[in-house]
Amino acid sequence: MGNWFKFAIFALGVFTAYYFRRKSRGLQYEQRQSLFDAELTGTVEMYPHNKRLEEIRPGVWVAFDYALANVLIVERHSEWVVIDTTENCQVMEQIIEDLIEKIGKPTKIAAMIYTHFHTDHTAGGGAVLRLASEIKQDLSTLRIIAHEKFRSEYEKFTHLSKNAYPRATGQFGQMLEIDQQINAGIGHRLAYHGHSVCAILPTEAFEESIDLMFHGLTVKIFHAPGETEDQIAVYIKELKLLCPADDIYPHFPNIYPIRGAPARSAIQWANTIKMFSKMKIDTMMGCHGPVVHGAEAVQEILNIYHDGIKYVHDQTIRGMEKLLSLDDIVDGAKLPKTLAEHPWLKQTYGTVEWASRGVYNTYIGWFDGQAKNLRPLKQTDKAKRIVNLAGGPVNVANAIRNQQQNSISCLGDISCIQNELQWGLELTQSLIDCNCIDFSSRLAVSSFLPDSMNEDSIKTTKVFILEEMAKVQTNPTARNWYLQEANALKTGITPFVDIVTRNVAIRNIGADIVMRSFESRINSIEAMLNWEGKTILFVIQGEEFHYFIRNGVMTRSMEPLNGHFVGLIASDHHFKDILGDPISALSNYMKGEYEVIGSTVDLVKFFSLFK
Repeated sequence: MGNWFKFAIFALGVFTAYYFRRKSRGLQYEQRQSLFDAELTGTVEMYPHNKRLEEIRPGVWVAFDYALANVLIVERHSEWVVIDTTENCQVMEQIIEDLIEKIGKPTKIAAMIYTHFHTDHTAGGGAVLRLASEIKQDLSTLRIIAHEKFRSEYEKFTHLSKNAYPRATGQFGQMLEIDQQINAGIGHRLAYHGHSVCAILPTEAFEESIDLMFHGLTVKIFHAPGETEDQIAVYIKELKLLCPADDIYPHFPNIYPIRGAPARSAIQWANTIKMFSKMKIDTMMGCHGPVVHGAEAVQEILNIYHDGIKYVHDQTIRGMEKLLSLDDIVDGAKLPKTLAEHPWLKQTYGTVEWASRGVYNTYIGWFDGQAKNLRPLKQTDKAKRIVNLAGGPVNVANAIRNQQQNSISCLGDISCIQNELQWGLELTQSLIDCNCIDFSSRLAVSSFLPDSMNEDSIKTTKVFILEEMAKVQTNPTARNWYLQEANALKTGITPFVDIVTRNVAIRNIGADIVMRSFESRINSIEAMLNWEGKTILFVIQGEEFHYFIRNGVMTRSMEPLNGHFVGLIASDHHFKDILGDPISALSNYMKGEYEVIGSTVDLVKFFSLFK
C-alpha cells in the first residue's frame, strides 16, 4: 500500500472518528419586544468585581477578580508558595507579572498547591512552572501538591468531556455574547478557553495532611471534603489564617451543580465546616469571595454556613421519613429567615431547591416511590398524548399564547411569572416533541407567539420564552442556562469540545484513562455485527492494553491475549496526537512513528467504532 493511500485512509479515520460537531439549522430569529417593560425586582444583576492585588496579611497576597477564582500567594524572603492558578494561563501570567511589579521577582517557588481539581483552580499551573524556569530554579525542587483523590476526580471529569463541556458552559454562561456574561454565580465571568489552558498535574499527593515549613511559617495542608471529594484547605498556624478553598463562599453552597455531577455529600460538607470552627482563625480567605478578618466574624460565618447546609440536609431526610412527595420535601427544606437572609447564604450560586433534590437523590436515587414514575412514558409519547388531550396542536399553540398573557398579569411577581412561563415552555416542548404539527392549520392573529403552525415558529416561541424566563431568575446560573439553550436554538450550534480543548485535556490524563474512555464510547451494535470475538492490542509507552469484544462490550484483559486482529504501538505523546492533534498525527504516521498491528484500514475502522 503506497504512502499516499495510507495517508488518505489515516486522515479520513482521524477526522471522522474524533472531530465532529452536531449542528442543526439555525433560526431566522428577530428580537421581539419583551413581555416586561421594566426591569424586575430581585433578578440577576452584574456580579460586583474589582480586579486587584491585595496584601491581606503581611506577605500574603490575593489576586481578586482576575478570573473566576482567587489566587493566594504567600511570600517570604523572596520565595513564594502559590495556592491555585485560575482557569486561564494568560491570566495567571498577568497575576505573576503584576505581583512582581509590587514585590519583585522571586528567587524560588517553594510550592504550588491545588485546592481541588476544578479547572478554575488548576488551568494556569504552567505559568508558575514557566516562572520557575525563568528564575533558573531546578524544577525538581518545585513541589506541586494536591490531595491523593485529585487525579481520579480530574480524570472522571475529563472522561465525560463531551457531556460536561456544554453543560459547564451552560451553567457559567461562557458561550453567551460578552455583554450577556454578567454573572457566573460564584464570580463575574469564567475566563476559560481551550487555547489558554496550561494545566500541570501534581507531583505530590497526600491522604490526610502534610505540613510545609516555609521560613518560619507552618503551612498545614489538610483534606477538607465538601464541594469536591479531593478538596483541601490550607492553614497558616502563625497567622491564624485559613484558606477553606471552595468549602465556603458568600453564596449558598452548590450541593448539586446543574452543570452535571453527583450531588455533593451535604453532611460531609457540614462536618468539614464544623471542623473549621474548632480552629483558631483570625483571617479567612476563600478561593471565591472576600477576605474575612476577626475571629468573631469568621466564627459567625462558619456557624451560619454549617447550619444552612445541615438544615437542608436534615429537613430533607425528615421529609423522606414522613413519606412526603419530593415536591413537599423540597418545600419543607426551605431555610428559616435567620438563615435565608444571611449574606453568606444567598441563593446566587447553589439553591436550597437543588440542594434538597440532590440530598434526596444521594439517599434514594432517581425513583421517588410513586408508581406513575416507575416506568414513565417516553417524552415523545407523552407529548403526543398531551397534544391530543388538548384537542390538537392549534389548541396547544393558543394555550402557549395564554401563558404569555398570564405572565403579564402577574404584575412583576417573579414567582408567578416563572410558573406561567414554565407551563408555556413545557407546552412548547410538547409541540416540538410530538412531531404532530399540521402545517395547513391556521392561527388567529395575535401579538403573542407562535404566529404560525410550523417548526421554525414553534422553535422561535421556545427561544422567546427561554429569554423571558432568564429575565425573572434570581439565580445567575439558572439565567445563564436559559439563555444558552435559547442561543443554541437560534444559531443551530450546540457547544462542543474543540480540538484545542480536547488536545489539552488528553495531555493531562494517563493512557489508561484514554483507553477506558474507548470502552464507554463504543458503538455496541456495530461491535456485535463486525467485531464480535476479535482481540485488540495497544502498546502505549511500553504498557500493553489487551482488549476483547464480546456481546458488544469492549473489555480489557489483564492477562495477555494472542492473535490480535488489530492494534497500535506508539509512544504516549504520539498516541495522543491521534486523538488531539490530527496534523501531527498524520505527519507522525508518514514518518513511521506508529507501528500498526494488522491492517491500517481495519485500524481506521476500529477507531470509527467510537464516533
